[in-house]
Amino acid sequence: KKCKKIARGGGAEQVHADAKAEEAEARCVKYSQTYHRKEGDAVVACHICKSPRGELFRACPQCHKKRSWAHVSCLVDQSLKYRNYRACRVCKSQFGRSVKLAIATAMWRRYVHDPESSSNRAEALFNLAHAVNLFADDDSEEAVALYEVCASSLRQFRPSDGLIVDVYEELGDVYEHLHRHEDSFAMRRASY
Repeated sequence: KKCKKIARGGGAEQVHADAKAEEAEARCVKYSQTYHRKEGDAVVACHICKSPRGELFRACPQCHKKRSWAHVSCLVDQSLKYRNYRACRVCKSQFGRSVKLAIATAMWRRYVHDPESSSNRAEALFNLAHAVNLFADDDSEEAVALYEVCASSLRQFRPSDGLIVDVYEELGDVYEHLHRHEDSFAMRRASY
């Protein structure tokens, strides 16, 4: 029997995804509020939806001051539309690790209950694995687990999807970092 909080929240996987997304977003907002909110008295608005309401954070410090602020949800929508969560659409520079993790966890939160055959779910899981791997430093086991689930799902439901090659290549890199050379070689061979 599920506890009430989990039942109301949409299940354990959704509750966990919600908590991780909120944690990652809060980290970005706090950092932005502390180090970057020096716009004077001017109202800062999301450069995507143009709304000054909600939790805004500075997604891209390289952009012009007013073009760098955004809502996580707006960045997720933009990332899905243009199939790129790793770089700023305005100046093309790479997002920082915290921003990538915030976008990836929010994306996973949105698609966690999609069917395993869903391309949005597969891409969200791949992006989450990549972002978690950026934060992993020396311990990449959580990223390995996410990549392996993503690869398994793609093999089963979307074997001709080009994303599977990217998953194999990044999983091979993580295996290599963990000195799992045979696994790394197998992933690299599978990607060709």
